[in-house]
Amino acid sequence: MPSIIKSIKDYALSFPVRLITIDARKDLVGWYKRMGFIEFPYNPKWQEGYTTKMYMDCLIRQKELEEYVESLC
Repeated sequence: MPSIIKSIKDYALSFPVRLITIDARKDLVGWYKRMGFIEFPYNPKWQEGYTTKMYMDCLIRQKELEEYVESLC
């Protein structure tokens, strides 16, 4: 796993990081999928043929995130 993704996942252990989002080049979509990224269900028309919107869910502590959000209200 590339170091930036590992760093973000490590950061998510202490802070409420939910998603990593990217615009993956079409020729690298398979590689990103192997890294754990998922394609968004749609792609904007202007993006088709060039890149694909993808995300990786980093949420580790759902309960803590809910408590954090509630504390902000």
